[in-house]
Parts: sequence; structure tokens; C-alpha cells
Amino acid sequence: MRVQYIQTGEFVGVLTPHFLENLLVRKSLLPEVSIESMLARMWAVGIENECCGFKFGQGFVYYKCKWNVGRNRWELELISFTPGANFHTRARDFAIEVQP
Repeated sequence: MRVQYIQTGEFVGVLTPHFLENLLVRKSLLPEVSIESMLARMWAVGIENECCGFKFGQGFVYYKCKWNVGRNRWELELISFTPGANFHTRARDFAIEVQP
């Protein structure tokens, strides 16, 4: 699977291969929402250069808002989508939970 980009007015959404694989496996856990509206909600509450996450459907989406120096643009990198009721994954407690 290859990285996918979604251009918006303010930033570029970067859907990593790991995130896309998670979506395919766990699509039954997702609500009926467009990816563009999900990106806009995440961008509104994201913290620059910090891994953030929030409850989305029956799982959690983890992402990072950052400036890409090489491409001279803002990016919202979608890192992972995990199932369950617990925010942090095993041995990973560095993400900041946000409320979109």
C-alpha cells in the first residue's frame, strides 16, 4: 500500500500505509463520515508537532500536525487507527487525547 495525499486549503492530509491498512481491516468500526470532514475536525484541535488522538467511531485515530520543511507545507499525518475503548496502545502512552 502506498501513501495517499489529500489536499485541502490549509494543509495536506497524509494517509500513511499503516493507517490505510488499519482502515481496511477495521472499517466496520468507522462512522459514516467523509475523510475530508474528519481531517478538518482533527486540524482544528491538533497540537503542532505532537502526536494527538481522539475517539472516532469504535476506535481511536492517532495523528500529527507538522510543517514539512522539504515540501514547504503544513501536513496532517494520519498515523494509526486502533480499536477498543482504551486510548493508549500497549507500551505507547505519548499521544495527547483531544476532543474534536
